[in-house]
Formats: sequence, C-alpha cells, structure tokens
Amino acid sequence: MFKLYTPVNTAVFINTLLLISTLISVSSLQAQNGSSFRTETQDKWGAVPKGNNSASYMYRKFEAAFPNGITVGCTNKLVLSNPNAVTDFLPSNGAVAILPSGTKTNPQATYSNVLSGHIVALKLNIGFDEYDSKFSTSNVLLKNLVVKTGIFAGKSVQEILQLAENAIGGCFIPYQLVDLSDVIAKINQNYDNSTADMGFLSSNIVPSNACINDREPPVFKETPQTFTVFTEECYIASWNMPVVTDNCSTVILTSNINLGECLPIGVHKVVMTATDATGNKSTYSFTITIEQGIYVTPLNSRLSNVEFVAHTTKKDIYLDWVNKDNEKTNLFIIEKANNQGDFEQISTLNARSFAGYQDYSFIDTKPKKDENSYRIKTVFKDGTVQYSRAQTVNYKDKDFVQVYPSPGADVINLDLAPFSNQNVQLYLYDYLGKPVYNQFVQQATDRPVKIDVLDIPDGQYVLSIIPQNDKEVTKALFIRN
Repeated sequence: MFKLYTPVNTAVFINTLLLISTLISVSSLQAQNGSSFRTETQDKWGAVPKGNNSASYMYRKFEAAFPNGITVGCTNKLVLSNPNAVTDFLPSNGAVAILPSGTKTNPQATYSNVLSGHIVALKLNIGFDEYDSKFSTSNVLLKNLVVKTGIFAGKSVQEILQLAENAIGGCFIPYQLVDLSDVIAKINQNYDNSTADMGFLSSNIVPSNACINDREPPVFKETPQTFTVFTEECYIASWNMPVVTDNCSTVILTSNINLGECLPIGVHKVVMTATDATGNKSTYSFTITIEQGIYVTPLNSRLSNVEFVAHTTKKDIYLDWVNKDNEKTNLFIIEKANNQGDFEQISTLNARSFAGYQDYSFIDTKPKKDENSYRIKTVFKDGTVQYSRAQTVNYKDKDFVQVYPSPGADVINLDLAPFSNQNVQLYLYDYLGKPVYNQFVQQATDRPVKIDVLDIPDGQYVLSIIPQNDKEVTKALFIRN
C-alpha cells in the first residue's frame, strides 16, 4: 500500500522528486542545497569510527552529551550505555515491531528492529544538537522543527520522537508503527550531514501571497476523543488528534499537555492551540479525568490487569480476557447490567496460580435481546478489587458472525454464513478508528474467510462487516502474535 505525502511547493524539479518519493526511498533524492541544520542516519552513526566521520564524532562526544546512555521506549526499553553499544547495534534493519518485554541492554546484533534503529539515530541527532553548539550552525533546535507534509504535518520532531517511544515501548499506539518508522527515517535523512535539505522539515510556516493579509483563524472540525492509558509507572493522558482546517495555510497544533505525558489522579484541562501561517490562532479545550482503577489500554501494552472483549455466537455471548497478575489474583466476578443499568454478579471464576499472562473466558448462555453489558471485577488476594471497563454487545440475529480464535494470531477465521451469496466488504480498525486492513469477499459462503493479521501490531481492534443487503455488523477482537 502506497502512502501519498503532499509535495512541498518549491521548484518543479524538487516537487516532482518529492511526489516520486511516495514510491521510492527518500535517500535516492539528490540534495539541491546545503543546510544550517544537521541530521545523520542510523547507518552513519553505526559506521566504523574513522577520521572525522559521524561515528568518530559520536565516540568523542557521547559521554558528555548522554551521561546516562540512551534509553528508548517506556515500559519496554532498549538501553545503549556507551558508543560501542551504539555502533554494535546500528544499523538495525529488522522488522518494525514493539520492543520485547522488559529491558534490553546493549544487545549488539542479537536484536534487530528498524524502528528502534531510527529512534536511536534521532535521539543522537537531537541530543548532540542540544549539547554541542557546533553540531550545526542553526540557532533553532532540531527538536523544534515541524513536519511539513503527510499524516504528521504540523507536529514537531520532539513530539514525533515521544510518540514513537511510547509506541515501541508498548505504552500505547496512537499511530501505526510503520508510519512512525517512515517519518523518523525521513527526519534523519532530511539534512544529511548539513549537505542537504530534502524539504521535509520547517522551522516555521511561510504564508503564500494569498494569505499574507489573512485574519481568519483555523477551525476545529473534529474534536479529540480522550482516553487514559495505565502503565506500571503512571497514568498516561492520550487522545486522538483533532481535525483542524484553515482557509489559507498549513496549521501547527500545540498543547499544554503532551501525548504520552504522565499525569496524577484527578481532572486535567487540556488546551490545544491551532496556529496558521500568519499567526491567527484558535483554541479547543477538554478535560481528562483519571480515576484509580479505571483505564483503557490496548492489549499490546499488556499492562492492565484485565482487558476483555465480548462477542456473540448463534446462541450465546462469549467473554474473553487476559490477566496479568495471576499470582496476586484470587478470583474474577463476572457482572452484567440489569434492566436498570446496575451491574449484578452472574458468575465467578478462580484465577490460575501460574505466573505471567493467562487467558480466561466465560459464556453467557442466556443473553437478552438487544443490549447486554458486562464488566469483570478482579478480586486480589490482599482483598482489594479492580473493575474493568464495560463491554456492550447488541444481541441480534445478524450478530451471529463468529470470529476465531480470539486473541487471534497470524490468521483470523471469519464465519460469514449468515450472509451467504452476498458480497461483503471487511474493514479492520485500530482502537483510534484508523483502518489497518480491508478485504472484499465476493459471494460469501459457509466456508470461513481467512484474514492474515501477521503483520498487524498486537492490540485491540474492531472488525467492520458490511454485507451487500444487510446492516453493518462490528466485532471486537484482540490480535496477539
């Protein structure tokens, strides 16, 4: 699947090359001018130190610029403690993926992940740019530059680095890992040892002639939906990015609270500011309420005690969940909302004594028509309790679409028998509503349709099933490769 980035409005030749860069590597572009900024790719930082090359510079300056080494990630971490560890690790060209659980310290060539390599290179670029005034001649810091095109347009280099570290560290993934890998690679390539300017970054937004006298501020078209992610270390504020439009120019978004920022329990006001090229501003504010024990997190972070999905079969409703702290857990109480909306106990299930992540399930053999709401109450051995978020299932005739296994790994099977002889369109969305997969099924039969999810990151997803002659059906599912 090609990703189309809007080309920069410069000379026709550069414009054409940037358009072609949706199909070929940015590194193949020929630099037209030098730059007062400087970036280096992971290949150059990871080269054999020789003469005055980038690796030699890194060896001379590393200890002063990074006295505690380089740490990538959040919950899951990669640590490179010295310059030897950097050149042993870089370049890293393995598949884009979340870091393994725990902390990997100086892994050399035993671990490979291209996104982690790009992040290490970017941290070196930002760190040396801040520490050494002679790293580049610009008086503007690299971390404050903004991306000009693509899905990250208007975001600063520092913001993108933070998003990538949270994503690869398993805290949350507001964007696809491959998109983060792509944008960081472009940032690292953009100034190529100060000999290039590929036009991907900017220190400001330059208004076009038509916008010089503009006084109309940007407009928030779609506002954020908020949620909170709980990690072992803190609560993290998060939200999907709003859609902001302007009559004349690109817009830069800033916020008083950043994505991925740790926050204490309580109510926090987030103020987002949209600024256009001529300085017109508009703001949008919302609150995030963080309460003990109430959180939403994708399964791939594997940090919450219980996250579960509920789905229908032809007669029943299945609840599936994963528990983290089995050695600390006594039992689970399955609760269901009554007609007044109050949750009542319908069953209990003892926790297994095995350490680590364990899968659990419960079958409600007596679902009521239309809405059925469930939650899991976890009772710990010390007497404390914790509630999962609620899951609601609409039990209707056409909900008898089975998706298995759940959690799914490599391949998911989808039973489309209720829509036999119909054309069916399938979409898979991540938890922020971004489509990550689609498939068209012509003339569905009673044979299961196979969906390849091997390359889709672990997490919680929604499968949208749109038959030709029936209403859309959605199914929640986990992917865990």
